[in-house]
Amino acid sequence: MARLTGKVAAITGGGAGIGLATDKFFVREAAVDIRADVTKPDQVEHYVQTAVDRYGGIGVFIANAGILSVVKPLMGILVNIANPSAVETEMGEVLAEDFVLGARGEGNRALEAGTPLKRLGRPEEVAQTMLFLGSEESGYWTGGVFGIDGGRSAL
Repeated sequence: MARLTGKVAAITGGGAGIGLATDKFFVREAAVDIRADVTKPDQVEHYVQTAVDRYGGIGVFIANAGILSVVKPLMGILVNIANPSAVETEMGEVLAEDFVLGARGEGNRALEAGTPLKRLGRPEEVAQTMLFLGSEESGYWTGGVFGIDGGRSAL
């Protein structure tokens, strides 16, 4: 049986990188997927209202981009933070370049060297963590911040 059958998942930033990988994992696990461009507040409000009207609400909320002020914390739901570090995405490469103020690719090499696993994370690895946190398997896990950083936070 799929891990998210019957759950409604709102995923922001689902157009690329970590958000896209997360979206694919959630759909594969039978979640009802709803998306909106968080740069357009009217679209966000519409998609939240649609989820409420059509499905009775949102069961899993993944904020990869932007902040949804229309989604307020509710008692009785699990709220966790997946906190990835250096990940192989276009945005990650730009941030890595800024980190070392170097040429394209130098930032990633510097981050890899400073990570115990000696590599960058993959979007799918972050998505797997989000899938777990959105599933019934995470049951009593709430209020947590989960570092997905190849061991960088342990240094």
